[in-house]
Amino acid sequence: MVTPSLILTKASVSVTIAKKHRNDGTARDRSIARFFEQVLNSLVTNVDLKQIKVILVCSPSNVRQEFMDYVKSQAQKTDGNTTSVQCAHIAQEQMSKFMLIRVNTATSAGLREALSDVNVSTRMQTTKCADDIRVWDSFQAMLNHNPDRCVYTPQFVYKAALGGAIKSLMISDVVFRDENPIVRYFFLALVHFVRHNGAGPKTSVHVFSSAHVTGEQLAQLGNVAALLHFDCP
Repeated sequence: MVTPSLILTKASVSVTIAKKHRNDGTARDRSIARFFEQVLNSLVTNVDLKQIKVILVCSPSNVRQEFMDYVKSQAQKTDGNTTSVQCAHIAQEQMSKFMLIRVNTATSAGLREALSDVNVSTRMQTTKCADDIRVWDSFQAMLNHNPDRCVYTPQFVYKAALGGAIKSLMISDVVFRDENPIVRYFFLALVHFVRHNGAGPKTSVHVFSSAHVTGEQLAQLGNVAALLHFDCP
């Protein structure tokens, strides 16, 4: 799983693949199907696909397409009692998020290669901008209807963070480039505190680009603002 601050391994799958064309070839087909089944089950079990923005399926050969064909074939089955079929149905609902990327190696180097792909970076940036706009619009709407559920400027956001009130923290990337190291440290510590001491799993942090319209508007509020779980006058 790739986040703005780290790459996290959620699961590892290891299956011995039978040699190609051995006997009638069915042993290899069965081992590949077993591998795909474990990958699919691990993906759905360890990751909330509804919360993920983009799902990259990477491989050096055509394995990525074979895996997606497997998912689609399982999703078409009417017998929903098996785990693989149930997982396939869940994945099928999020199919628009999947991207197939060719890489040269199935290692961490391959992941870095995929993340440097221009199509991947464009898709991820577009998705992030849409998410930032959604949060900013929610903040603006709340500011008009219930201003006590919104705070802005460092002083008031910090106070809300200490009270565990922050639901969505919005912060401009410009603060992390401030010439004053004390200012940079303050905002880094604020982001870390909110991420690890939020009022629940739905607490989120959004770093706005100062070059984007949301970042420009946030600059007028002291480069930091937050939506709250509860009123914080």
